[in-house]
Amino acid sequence: LFANPIARMFFKGYGAFPIAETGKEFSSIQRSLSILQKNGVMGIFPEGGRNPEGLGKAMLGVGMIAIKSGAPILPIGITGTEKLGHWLRVCYPKGNFTIKIGAPFSINVEGNQLRKNIESATDTIMAHIAELLPSEYRGVYANDWNGERSYTSPKKFGF
Repeated sequence: LFANPIARMFFKGYGAFPIAETGKEFSSIQRSLSILQKNGVMGIFPEGGRNPEGLGKAMLGVGMIAIKSGAPILPIGITGTEKLGHWLRVCYPKGNFTIKIGAPFSINVEGNQLRKNIESATDTIMAHIAELLPSEYRGVYANDWNGERSYTSPKKFGF
């Protein structure tokens, strides 16, 4: 979205900023942490974009931000965006969207294995989002949740 100059102006006007998908998003993570340290609020799309076939694998930056900030997380599941089409449809959407808001939670880390904790935090966040979605929208996280507000792999999530 930020490659298009008009879209970039629109989204930056609302305080949005892009995350590099190259794995070198440290400046974006620092900016996120700065906002949260000032008691600011952020909306993060952990996958980095829309996935019409269901949830895709989240970028690890979301887990890093959750761990480093200690900020509470409010999971939100959105369905219906697969019919959105072009980014300008955000201004005049077509179709029906459903937004489900979950209960806030926090990430607690155990041990000092940073990479493992980041992966686990990211998966935990995505499992909470998947819980809010119909099964056909859970994508790569479809098998991580068993439908009873508990996760099928406690070791995987470890929190």
